[in-house]
Order: sequence, then structure tokens, then C-alpha cells
Amino acid sequence: MNLTSETSCDDGNSMSGDGCSSNCVVETQYRCDNGSSSSASVCFYIGGKISLALKEVEKTSGKNEAVFQFNVSPALSGFAKMDLSRYFILSCDAVYNVTNIEYSSAVITINADYSSNF
Repeated sequence: MNLTSETSCDDGNSMSGDGCSSNCVVETQYRCDNGSSSSASVCFYIGGKISLALKEVEKTSGKNEAVFQFNVSPALSGFAKMDLSRYFILSCDAVYNVTNIEYSSAVITINADYSSNF
């Protein structure tokens, strides 16, 4: 950690786009808290609304599994660090058991087993 008077955050990586820039400056539409010389800052998106748009639904051949993909706008690289299962609930006509949720390149991918006809 490198939190000094010249820096306003340090989240322990050199990746910009997650709230704390590679130069340890709080990025626009984020707030970062609790950073110290021994503890990483925690950054929160405080900007406008986040929208999801269904990109694709695909049934896995030979399995009772479907893959849902959603475009995310604005693209937030900080999603890749989050446990998205705490924030997303898949609600459809069929009964789904979400097995995996990932975020990459502004797309959320949800893998789910289902018990009803698809």
C-alpha cells in the first residue's frame, strides 16, 4: 500500500477503472474509503444508474443448463472483483439454480441449471 498525502486511494493494484486509478487517484463517479499504509482502500461506484440489457440466452446441448449474458452500461471493471451472486437474482418462468456468475468486458454471464422445460 502506498497511501500518502499525494494519493487519495490505494486499492492494492495498478488497474484503472475500478474506482482507484493506477496513479492512486479516486476516479470520477467513485468514492474510496478506509485506505491506510497497511490496508487497501475500498471503492464504491456512486455514479448514475447501471443498466443491463439481455444480450443472449443459450441452452447447453445435452444438459439442463442455460447461459444468460447481459450487456452492462457503463462498463465497470470493478464488477470483476465483486461476488456478483450477492447482488443478482435470476427470476424467470423456469426454476433456475445459478451455478456461476462472471463479469468480463462489460458483459455479465450467468450459468444456471434449470428444472423446467426451456
